[in-house]
Amino acid sequence: MSINMVKVSQKTVVLITFCLLSPLIIEASLPHRVQSASRFGNGYMEIQDLSKGVAKLLLVLDEETGSPDFHERSTSWLVIERFNVISATPIGRADPDWKLVGTNNITIWHWKLERTFYLQYQNNGNPFFMFPGEVFTVSFYIATNLSRRFSAIIDIPNFSIAIAQQQVDYDQFLLDVGWSFQAEGCPYFLKIDISVFHDHEYQIVIAMLYIILGIIIATAPLLFWKRSDIKPSDFFRISSSLLIFAPVFFFTFRNSIAPSYRTTFDAFCFIAAIMHGLLLLGKIATGSKEK
Repeated sequence: MSINMVKVSQKTVVLITFCLLSPLIIEASLPHRVQSASRFGNGYMEIQDLSKGVAKLLLVLDEETGSPDFHERSTSWLVIERFNVISATPIGRADPDWKLVGTNNITIWHWKLERTFYLQYQNNGNPFFMFPGEVFTVSFYIATNLSRRFSAIIDIPNFSIAIAQQQVDYDQFLLDVGWSFQAEGCPYFLKIDISVFHDHEYQIVIAMLYIILGIIIATAPLLFWKRSDIKPSDFFRISSSLLIFAPVFFFTFRNSIAPSYRTTFDAFCFIAAIMHGLLLLGKIATGSKEK
């Protein structure tokens, strides 16, 4: 009888212990409302255009709050230097561009903000001469009250993108640039460097096209040197064919895989057409007879 009583007592103790711990287990498994100082947000940056020294950048902030209260959303400042002038653009909690994209109406409110900026970029040399090895770099700072990690994408064909970001000392930055602005309540200060460059596969294709173009250009002086050994009919056929091919080659490149700015490839196509055009005109002007 006493043994059965002991067994019942053990079961009772286990049951009581489980009942006492259940609320703690359930509480631990539920999403907790996190204070803004320790919250983490995502985001990405999309380069949409590169034109005349200015990059069109779409900044997207993505975060969650524990209630629909807009005060829980983050505050950020985009700090940029353009034409040797430093400026800061606020992206506040009450910004009208914040959109609610999802919620369970209990613990999670998912927000997203999209803002477009036009930022000055630097390059590793004149794109005309560097093509297809040119690199464009967009650099700026973001001060925010929410710890973030950004990714980067690009919406320009045949280009790739890379992003580097590091936490920098805000006070040291102000001291270095001699700027008095203070982003209050924004302890996180990130330096963002975005590099835009041509895909490796694209560079290989352009290298092959340069070889073809080089052969076309090299054919012109060879034809000139061998003009007396080539029948006029063959000379006209070769020169006229290459004269027609060079513009077709150019417009195919320009309408399909060329960047928006002018390159050495454009210039070489023009040179090839001029060279073979002059050869053809010279042969017609001399009136050489067919052998």
